[in-house]
Amino acid sequence: MKSDDPNFFDARAKTYVRYVLDELKLKPSGLAKMAGLATTTLTRALNDPTHKYTLSMSTLAKIYKASGVNFNPFFETNDFPALSMIPYASRDLLDESWGENANEVSRDVENDGDTTLVIGEASVGIWIEERIGKLEELGTLWVSIPKTTGLEAFALKMADESAEPFIHKGEYALCRRRRPSDTLRHGDLVVVERWNSFPRMMELSVRRLVHIEGEDPYLRADNQADRYSYRVFPRPDLHDTDAVKIVGIVTLAVRHVWDEKMNDELNEMIWRRRREQT
Repeated sequence: MKSDDPNFFDARAKTYVRYVLDELKLKPSGLAKMAGLATTTLTRALNDPTHKYTLSMSTLAKIYKASGVNFNPFFETNDFPALSMIPYASRDLLDESWGENANEVSRDVENDGDTTLVIGEASVGIWIEERIGKLEELGTLWVSIPKTTGLEAFALKMADESAEPFIHKGEYALCRRRRPSDTLRHGDLVVVERWNSFPRMMELSVRRLVHIEGEDPYLRADNQADRYSYRVFPRPDLHDTDAVKIVGIVTLAVRHVWDEKMNDELNEMIWRRRREQT
């Protein structure tokens, strides 16, 4: 069984959850309540082998945050949703990014199919060291990609204007991991890793594929300002190399929306539920 097999990932995830339960002397319902999850998210996954939903990374991140028990020892690097991508932390993005304690509403969600994990930031010309991001510093979005599993979907926060006008700085690219069966086409918006060997550094960016018949393909930023004009040249067959990897396909842009009335209503709903529970 390969590490990118959902069953392989799920087995390690369940081992981690059972370890947390044993350490904290809790039942699944108690841990779910502490982590702000629906009770059935854990009980079905742990007790029903035929249950079709796996434990997602966003579920594990919430358990980690609530329990303080690190799940990293239970996994290898390539078990995580973006197998080739080394995410890094966006310290201003927490689970409460849609309002303080917004993850309280997750008690109404039967499974985590409604959320997508934010694994890092994308920008052009910013090179970062290879390291594992801390998931509790990243957060989740309350949106998902139809017909895409939790192991394939991920989100990136845009750290610059390179993807404008399609995605603005501070907004999110909702992405799906590139599959071996995918046929990339002219005009696709993709997630690109560029690697330097000495020292080993990575640029993670969102770029447009330009593939005109009879010419070699290249990748460019949507924003054609001079500072973003550098073109990246993948292999003509678009297969990955050590230097250039097309690791994902951008499906949606998640706009940054602020509505004071909606925020007040959300806070009122949270406080009402807390009063009902006491």
